[in-house]
Amino acid sequence: MKTHHTTNLAFFSIILCFLPLSPSAAGSTHESEDNSGRAIHKDQRIPWIKPVVPLISTLRSNRSMAPPKPQPTSAEVEELAYKQAFAALKDAQYKRAISLYQSFIETYPDSKYIAGSHLWAGEACFLSEDYAGALEEYGHVMIYFPKTLEAEQAILKSALTFYEMGNWPRAQKTFKHVITSYPHTVTAQKARDHLKLMKKKGLLAQN
Repeated sequence: MKTHHTTNLAFFSIILCFLPLSPSAAGSTHESEDNSGRAIHKDQRIPWIKPVVPLISTLRSNRSMAPPKPQPTSAEVEELAYKQAFAALKDAQYKRAISLYQSFIETYPDSKYIAGSHLWAGEACFLSEDYAGALEEYGHVMIYFPKTLEAEQAILKSALTFYEMGNWPRAQKTFKHVITSYPHTVTAQKARDHLKLMKKKGLLAQN
């Protein structure tokens, strides 16, 4: 029993050597004596504790940080601008759509969406009853992009614009131009349907 008691006392003494000093003791002294008589500074008892704690905090902080989002490419920014203009048109915000399409045309003159931008800008003008603006945009498509699907649509829409303006001779002539230029298409069929309607209303010019 005596040996066991002596062992426990020695173990307890060792533990006391690693405990931090109390606040009162810390204010009065910076050093203590170990069993061998060496002076041990209070911050030198367990020297690995202080560096490890901030290291763990840093690792936890880095683990919780989200990776940075990649910046959009110029092509993605261009496509987004085109979609924003089309969204405004779909939402019947015609003035805003016209402004966005004009800005897009100025910013991206060589874009693959440039013919479509002029076509839809013309549509926005048409729906806002700016018929002169619509004809200008449709005309731009027909002149500068004659081999595109947008040009086919632009001719038909020009005929519809003349019709809405009450310019029956120009409407009739343009509908016929659609039929001769695109004879076996849905666009040509729409032109025929409008000519039939004009004939029924007595709006066709007599040949």
